[in-house]
Amino acid sequence: MGSFEDLTSPEGLHCDPPGKLADYRRAARALIKFDEETAESWEKWKSNTVPVGLYSNYDDLEIARQFKELDALIKQISLRRERLMENVSQGFHEDRLMQMILAWWIADGRKPRAHDPRFEKFLNVADAEFESVGITAVRSPLSEATHRWLYRISQEGLTAEAATAQQIEFTREHLMAFGRDRSEEFAEKAISAWRNIGRTWTDMLHGTTLTVSGNALVLYGYRDLNQGFDLTDIVESWFPSARIRAGHLHWQVGLIPVAATLGLKEMRELRRGGIVITEKAYDFRDADKCKLLLCNLMRISGLAHLAQHVLTSKEEGLRSLLTMHDSGDGPYVEWEAIPRFGDELREQCRVAMEAARRGKELPPPSRKKGR
Repeated sequence: MGSFEDLTSPEGLHCDPPGKLADYRRAARALIKFDEETAESWEKWKSNTVPVGLYSNYDDLEIARQFKELDALIKQISLRRERLMENVSQGFHEDRLMQMILAWWIADGRKPRAHDPRFEKFLNVADAEFESVGITAVRSPLSEATHRWLYRISQEGLTAEAATAQQIEFTREHLMAFGRDRSEEFAEKAISAWRNIGRTWTDMLHGTTLTVSGNALVLYGYRDLNQGFDLTDIVESWFPSARIRAGHLHWQVGLIPVAATLGLKEMRELRRGGIVITEKAYDFRDADKCKLLLCNLMRISGLAHLAQHVLTSKEEGLRSLLTMHDSGDGPYVEWEAIPRFGDELREQCRVAMEAARRGKELPPPSRKKGR
């Protein structure tokens, strides 16, 4: 007797031979991986680090669902994940989420040649601080360090203070190993500069969140929030929404933080990105009203046959929002048939929203009869 890890393949084989045993082994590994990630996420959360991948890897469970004998184990593992998600939702405030979203957006302003002003502003703070203590900082590594600080907040879930602490530790180790001047005096001067930079950056990030507070009602394409997949999954899991997926048409209507609209507005492709319907979305706090809006939009935009396929996050559950796979049994829309994110669709969104606010279901536009 032994475990799956004790199995060996015949010489020359680099993978399991196809068959039920190989599928079962793959499913078992997926469950182990999923549960290990849950345990790691618990440890991160205990240290005040947001486990950003918590909502993003439910595909691992789907691999195992083909085996009925694993149902009880899947339920047990899922409950552990759900308890953690509930714990996170109670202790993870929207201000923290907005800081993560803004950190992503600012970091995305780092460009190969001329940085966007939002990133340049952070970079200039670091440049000026090093210059004030008599250290000439090379622009390229400083740009990398600025991006790394923002990345740790947005994609690793660290607080701004923890991201600064990691940068200081990185600087200390790098100076001792590779620095031309390895004196303790120079190291303390550089570390002191990073402490000041981190404090200023933290204040800047916090100040920016105050200018983009609140939530917006948005129509957007799947994965088009332009803020990274993990952050998108958190937003879609936290806020009410409804969605339609039909071939190339992947649309969602729902609340998102106003901070998340900054990246959305930078999308330039006509069939990608989205439309900010309103930033006064106080009466769209339930998924059913979002569903009615999207159903209305389907009817008046020439896609009335899709209205019956609109689903809320409640109706499909967490898994429906996180999977990238279509069943293949539903409706299908070609890329060329998708309405463009332009003025006409924006006006249709407004009409659909006003009707949904009144609880009204709009009919498809009537066709004019020819003579």
